[in-house]
Amino acid sequence: GAGGGGSASEGWTIAGSAAGGSVVGGSVVGGSVVGGSTIVGGAGGRLGRCVSGAGIDFFAKVQADGNAMTGLQALSAQQLRESENALLHGDLRQANLLRVAKPGKGPTSIVFLDWELSFWGDPARDLGSLLSDYVLGWLAPEHRSEVLGRPALEGFAHALITSYTRAREPGFKPDPDFQERVVRWIGTALLISVYGITHYEQVLDARALGVAKHALEMLGQPKEWPSVLWGEVRR
Repeated sequence: GAGGGGSASEGWTIAGSAAGGSVVGGSVVGGSVVGGSTIVGGAGGRLGRCVSGAGIDFFAKVQADGNAMTGLQALSAQQLRESENALLHGDLRQANLLRVAKPGKGPTSIVFLDWELSFWGDPARDLGSLLSDYVLGWLAPEHRSEVLGRPALEGFAHALITSYTRAREPGFKPDPDFQERVVRWIGTALLISVYGITHYEQVLDARALGVAKHALEMLGQPKEWPSVLWGEVRR
């Protein structure tokens, strides 16, 4: 959950001192609190249990990237703009979506599952979280079934953001700032995925390093990515 006191993640806790870090929703990456579970504290943070050597190497790479850390701080600052916030699912991933076919030939509905991590925050976060699953399939699929070509990724991402834009209140536009926040949230979600790889496999392998590299670029240089991931979006 949100807060700087630390939260449970994968059965253990690493406290998240907000000192030296930034709070963006509940989990800490590289000294910034950014997601759904606490990963590592900022200055003054304390470890509830041991972090592997691979995990320490991963955190060091994140914290050494000044542009990426600036991107995390920008996401933190956005959380303070409460007038722009919305109710978020908090863990919007493929695994939490369920397609439900209606009787007859009616359209298929999408049901959102597991709302226990929902909170009030930046609406770009849920979009970035969901898109990160598909971006990972493009950048570094783990299995053949996960392979996603760029045309398919761009088509899906463009349709998602366009549909989201049309569903928002009149006057909303997916301006460059909003789209760059989506990119930064994709990068944040990818870093959390990389942490999961290093935590369970106890190694920072080539796949994890490659994903981390792109994730840090998304956080630090988000302007370059919307044209790559979804192209031009209009209301």
